Amino acid sequence: MADDDNRNYSRLDVTKLAFAKDGEQARGGLLKDISTTGAFLEFEYPLGRVEHSFANGDQVDLILEDATALSGTVMRTEDNGVAIAFDASNEEQREFLQVLVEAEWELREE
Repeated sequence: MADDDNRNYSRLDVTKLAFAKDGEQARGGLLKDISTTGAFLEFEYPLGRVEHSFANGDQVDLILEDATALSGTVMRTEDNGVAIAFDASNEEQREFLQVLVEAEWELREE
């Protein structure tokens, strides 16, 4: 399942509350897209942009609005957010993401 923008896996556009946490800092924002291999979290609030000090290579937990925690690594930082690659060695997490993404695609196709 590849996107037109050369990604290996299709990303699902979403708008859900989530937090990125690396032990020292936690920043909330909107989960903008997710796939079985990664996600993008945008740090924006109604009163303006949120400053963050996440850096490429940081190990983070992405906490979804239902309290699900997904482990990953920051692969790209932007002024307004971070792209996170999920931990590919975590089989349980990979299976959860596969079910989550497939179920959401099925709902959207109905």
